Amino acid sequence: MARSKNEDAAWESHRHELKAMFLDQGLTVEHIQQHMSQKYNFTKSKHQYHRQFKNWDFKKNFTSDDWRFVAHRREKRKREGKDPGDVMLNGNLVPEPKVRKAIARHVLPTSQYLGTVNCDAEPSTPEGITVGTPSSEMQGIEFNHSISPPQMNWLLDLPGAESFPDLDLSNIITPTADGICDQLPIAIPELHGPDASHIQVMENLPEFSSNQEGLIRGLYTSRTPALNPVHTESNHDGLGSLNRDILEGTSLLSAKIFSNSAPNISKLSEYLEPFTMENVHHELIRKAKTIFQTDSSDNLPPFLSLCIYLSSNNLLPPLAMNRLVMLLAKSNSHLRLETLLKSQSQSTAMEIFMSDLLASAATLGNTDITRILINHGADLDATRGRLMKATPLSLAIKFGHFECVRLLLEAGSDPNLATEEKTPLHIACSTHKCSIEIVELLLKSGAHINPPQDSGRLTALQLAVNECRINVVRLLLQWKADPNTFTTSKLGTPLQIACRNSSNAEMSELLINAGAEIDTCSGHKYDDGSSSHDPDDSDLEPDSNSDSDSDSDFDLGVLGASDNSSLSTFQSAILIAADNENWETVQLLLEEGGDVNPSMSMFPIQALRNEFQFNTLSSPVVLTPLQAAVRAENITMTRMLLSAGAHVDARPESKYGHTALQIAAMMGNQRLVQILLRKGADINAPAGVFNGLTALQAAAFHSDTELLTFLLKEKSNVNAPPSLEYGKSALEAAISKGNIDAVRILLDACASANVEVVLKGCLGTINDIEVREEIFSLLMEAGARFESRAGSLHTAVFWKDIDMTRRLLKRGADPNAGYCQTTNRTPLQKASSAGNEALVRLLISHGADINAPAYYNEGETALQSAALQGHLKIVKFLLDSGADARAPMAAWPGVSAIGAATSTCNEELVQTFLDRDPEIISSDPLAKRDALRAVLSHWKCNASMVRLLLKHGVAVNTPPTFSWWKPCLQIAVEKGNFETVQCLLTAGADVNRRWKPEKNAARVTALQAAVFSRNIDIVRMLIEWGADVNAPAHTNAGGQTALQIAVSQNYFQMAQLLVQNGADVNGAPSLQQGLTALQAAAAAGNMKLTQCLLRQKADVNAPAAHFGGITALQGAAIKGNIRIVTMLLAAGADIGAAPAIENGRSAIEGAAENGRLDTLHLLLNYHPDTEEFEIKKKRASKLALANGHLAIGRFLMAYRKSDWK
Repeated sequence: MARSKNEDAAWESHRHELKAMFLDQGLTVEHIQQHMSQKYNFTKSKHQYHRQFKNWDFKKNFTSDDWRFVAHRREKRKREGKDPGDVMLNGNLVPEPKVRKAIARHVLPTSQYLGTVNCDAEPSTPEGITVGTPSSEMQGIEFNHSISPPQMNWLLDLPGAESFPDLDLSNIITPTADGICDQLPIAIPELHGPDASHIQVMENLPEFSSNQEGLIRGLYTSRTPALNPVHTESNHDGLGSLNRDILEGTSLLSAKIFSNSAPNISKLSEYLEPFTMENVHHELIRKAKTIFQTDSSDNLPPFLSLCIYLSSNNLLPPLAMNRLVMLLAKSNSHLRLETLLKSQSQSTAMEIFMSDLLASAATLGNTDITRILINHGADLDATRGRLMKATPLSLAIKFGHFECVRLLLEAGSDPNLATEEKTPLHIACSTHKCSIEIVELLLKSGAHINPPQDSGRLTALQLAVNECRINVVRLLLQWKADPNTFTTSKLGTPLQIACRNSSNAEMSELLINAGAEIDTCSGHKYDDGSSSHDPDDSDLEPDSNSDSDSDSDFDLGVLGASDNSSLSTFQSAILIAADNENWETVQLLLEEGGDVNPSMSMFPIQALRNEFQFNTLSSPVVLTPLQAAVRAENITMTRMLLSAGAHVDARPESKYGHTALQIAAMMGNQRLVQILLRKGADINAPAGVFNGLTALQAAAFHSDTELLTFLLKEKSNVNAPPSLEYGKSALEAAISKGNIDAVRILLDACASANVEVVLKGCLGTINDIEVREEIFSLLMEAGARFESRAGSLHTAVFWKDIDMTRRLLKRGADPNAGYCQTTNRTPLQKASSAGNEALVRLLISHGADINAPAYYNEGETALQSAALQGHLKIVKFLLDSGADARAPMAAWPGVSAIGAATSTCNEELVQTFLDRDPEIISSDPLAKRDALRAVLSHWKCNASMVRLLLKHGVAVNTPPTFSWWKPCLQIAVEKGNFETVQCLLTAGADVNRRWKPEKNAARVTALQAAVFSRNIDIVRMLIEWGADVNAPAHTNAGGQTALQIAVSQNYFQMAQLLVQNGADVNGAPSLQQGLTALQAAAAAGNMKLTQCLLRQKADVNAPAAHFGGITALQGAAIKGNIRIVTMLLAAGADIGAAPAIENGRSAIEGAAENGRLDTLHLLLNYHPDTEEFEIKKKRASKLALANGHLAIGRFLMAYRKSDWK
């Protein structure tokens, strides 16, 4: 009902008083009602007051349109060279921090740095809002920079380009090829509510086949020009060179799309499209066009615009930003950069850009750009990098840029901020590019020199010693670094490290003079109960008094202990120095009181085994300083250590390792052997339990027999038992080396020989047949005993030694004595498997049973063995000699003769069996079931072989009870042979047979496999034969329907074919990281597929899979595909959809965590203002900060839906 004129007049009579109370005094409507009723008897309802205030445009809060006006006006003032101005609402000053937050909330960041806010036309001024500069600040504004004409051209493209009143820019604004002037602002629409009616699903979009991870590879190629400044105002040749560099970088912005083709602006446009809004995309491509089409003007500004956008959305790799720093330096564009930062320093996008640019400037050591960025408030301690996080300070230190380090520290960079477990001081001490001046600068700036004991990092001193940086070590010690502090046993104490790495004693002497403990070992901190000996017991074992045959010290339980520690951390400094032949340091440590017999009681068994695994005769592992001196054959040091009291037979009580005498014998040094024997060394000390040798066994390995003879004269035990693992007796050692003289000497000394062991382990290693025959004759003449002639025959056959086999057969060896304990085969079966026709004929001629049954476990008959290895000639010979082609196979995992032949996919071999017995396949249930699968699985499979088997009755479908076997049709499909697949389908293969694998597998039907193989012809054929296009995805991780596979591969034609044949666009995905077709398309940034699926009624709100899943909106947000985000929101996507239960992220969280600023801003604006929104925002902020996106984290913390409630 309309109001009367009297009522309107009554309202108007009180307007000024009502305005003062409501806006100026801030009274509530309830208080105003009460006051007006009491004073004027003016009684109106609360609703009437609100309606009237709305008509009068009385408001306490800003709307989005208001903030866009404020942003536009402030931006315009900056372009005019003025202060952005204070914001007043009804005469009340709005605090500047709130203004910045609100503008960030209501105006997309892209608009801020592209030099525009909304559009060309200025918004109308809202009532009660003013933007202006206080009078006290309006005096004396000047612009004193001198700018040359080429630089002024560039300024047109910057935000705030109109901020220089003294410059006449009108005569140098040149339209581009498309008629758009460089300073054209961009209108970026904003979503206001769930209806989002202005967002339309875009049609006819190009196919997009790559993701943003490969973006801008060309920017960080190594073909970067030198950093000599080019003054663009006078050097046009330099400008052309710069533009060529820029063109090269821009043309490779999407290297994956351009591939080897020529640069193409349309392909760049196609690549950028998914993660740019339409108007932003238009502006970026407009700028890129100037780079592609122009070489006469300055192309750095449009290139810079591209880089800023990509940086603010985490699409610019660090090396690409490095390239930008180089270009800025080459073009001498410091003034340009300062202008840009002054105009946009408050925006989140520019904060991100500045952080990234500062990191690159620090990496390259560009002090000018570093100083500019610091002066404009760049975040000093922001980290960048996905896998390896780094701060600007750590990068400057890593590359040795002293001035950048100084600037950053003076500006307040934290000298103790650790990234990737390293503080700046750690990096400085471990990097040779870093000068000692940088280390000193860090120390003066408060870097902690001694870390807390609970730290897991190496100390700075350990790192400096490890890098042999003696000047840094000296400096650290002067600053009171503790030489005995170590927080991890990984490398050892500083003194242990010095003894290992330093080639002289100076480093060790420095540490000792500073108070380093000489005998401390970092490994003694480690204790898992697996040490080689009780620490309370004696360190040494008097081997001469022990029972060398006893196994009591060989504790298998202890050996199973899990210790992967390096043995070096348990070794004393003097042992490490001796092991590294640093004799000057050894002498120094002895003079300083170092223990010449360091403790071995704490050596872990597993560490000993790891060390002795690589023990060799020429370089045996040493566990005492004396052993190290002997291994180095340093007689002087050996005498010195013995004089200092070194125990001559010392080694751990676990019997791991060698004695000094055994090592001397390994080195073949008779003089050292004599010295040690005179000092009481035990000549018969037992071999170490793992890779050990007695002195005589070691001497037997040498071709010179003088030492061997000497040891025998000294009563060395010729038949001493070998090491329990990988050991050899003295005779076996001599035989393995083919040393006929040593074999003769040892046999004369009554060495016992087991012919079977000798043949198997020693003679077979001799390649010279004459030497082998001579040694065999010596053994026979010496009356060597046969523990098993059959075993010897097996060995001779194994080594394919026909002469030895013949001699053993003549001596009575039985060719049918039994099965080899190692191979589970008779000699004939072994010879057949090896393909040695001569041996096969020899054994058969001596009565070998050609049809000896297969051993029950992994055995084969002679015919089965030959067929399995594809020996066609031997197969034919065996068949001609009466071999049974249908002989039973082994119980497990046996194979019949025809099964063996088909497994080799040898058509001629299979045909040979079929020619002898045409029913051999059809009459054998196992061969009938398995033959086709075996052939299809072989790389040589072809349609001809498949037809041959089908002709003779093989089963084309495996029994249903074997559902865990991959179906034959699916195997053929995966091979991609169209003709083979066609043969199987014609023969009756089940086109919808579903595979149920015992292990994870993503594709479980033939059609799914064909789609994955991208073989569209086979897909069409399978569909024609009735393949189910909607076969469910496998439930395991990675399971997908056929359509989901096609979409995940960005294969539009394949997806279209499947949809046309009835594929369900909403097919259920796997519960583990599964994606619907729409989710996959959205996450991949494929706009064409996304649009197609939406038209086919794909469920835009399909829930995320339980583990690691995403909704379509979440997937697009995570990857920064903002254009697809708008498509999904327009289609009704739920912005508040729940994330995956495990490892899930909401859309807002995903965008924040991955640094997608514009996508995040869009989602924040669109999300309704609820309590849940605040929770999501806080969680998103934490995720952003944890991943190094500090500006986005701050932006989220400051973001409010409504600042003026």
